[in-house]
Amino acid sequence: MNSLRKSGRIKSLDGIRGVAIILVLISHFPYANNFPVQIANAYHWVFSFGDLGVRIFLVLSGFLISGILLDELQCKGSVDLRKFYLRRAYRLLPVCVVYIATLMLLDLVLIYSDSLSSYAGALSQTRNYLGVGNSATVHFWSLSVEWQFYALWPMMFILFGFGSPRKAIVGIFLIVSVVVLVRLAAPDPGAGGSVIARLLGPRGLMRYADSLVIGVAGAYLWRRLNNSSIAKFFSAGEAQVAGILLVPVMFFLDCYHAGPLLLDALRQPLIGLIMLFEIFLACSETGGILVRALSAKWLISIGVISYSLYVWHVLFLSHFFFGHSQDYSIPFLWDWRIWLVPSFVVAVASYSLLEKPFFSVRASLRRE
Repeated sequence: MNSLRKSGRIKSLDGIRGVAIILVLISHFPYANNFPVQIANAYHWVFSFGDLGVRIFLVLSGFLISGILLDELQCKGSVDLRKFYLRRAYRLLPVCVVYIATLMLLDLVLIYSDSLSSYAGALSQTRNYLGVGNSATVHFWSLSVEWQFYALWPMMFILFGFGSPRKAIVGIFLIVSVVVLVRLAAPDPGAGGSVIARLLGPRGLMRYADSLVIGVAGAYLWRRLNNSSIAKFFSAGEAQVAGILLVPVMFFLDCYHAGPLLLDALRQPLIGLIMLFEIFLACSETGGILVRALSAKWLISIGVISYSLYVWHVLFLSHFFFGHSQDYSIPFLWDWRIWLVPSFVVAVASYSLLEKPFFSVRASLRRE
């Protein structure tokens, strides 16, 4: 068995995070002030980049979190759920809480307005089910999907004995099958506001569970392949060529929403499998142009702050603040040509002040 942790932080995985957050940011440009309508209409498919970016994050999350659980099970013979949840809380909660507190302060001074249900959904990590859609907490839906995965998967891992690869494969297959069936049974989940419609809705856990469990399956397969043994199936050159050629295929599948219903239901699992292959390449010893590109310093730097950037960038999208009101003259920082600058500045500050201080605490919980 080869643990990713033993080889230290893999920079190319931060590069993948960088790619994912860039896709999300590109998809949100039309929500900034003064963005040309003609560009939004001509390149409407760009909106789907945000969903692709989120799915990349989810596949990577499933892969890494399952690797952590498997490592702990092998090293200690059991998984300490309390410490697992504490590590996740120290990792994610500080940024979330400060962001929501900032919105509440802006709400008090009448610069922003949101519903109590939206705040409740964001704070309880159920924003994918609870709250008004059009608000500056709407992007918490994807964080909620991750939190719900963190809440359920470790418990399933222990209760159903998913430390055993055979049992895990059965569970993963069943979950992916259910997700595909949900897409087939409810191809237009946006209609209706019932509890069932929300549970099976476009931002519900069931719509994204396949991306998560494909990442989970990758953690088991990676250990089975013994890290660099991907070379058993591809030479280094073949693997890199395949990885490069699959990138446009992944984008095509993301933008292609026509065709038979079954194909449409299978698009996201196919995207997840392609993304998993790219993650394998990033983690393997094959090297090549793809890994070098993912290891570019500027991309790694963006990947490192990607969580803070994802949470805070919405603060500078006028669509959620000034876009529907004539009572304010919109500050230039909300302009589509400028808004990324304050987004990055605040994200760097958030990473330095709210993320880094808890690194040592999380590391000590992991060592105990």
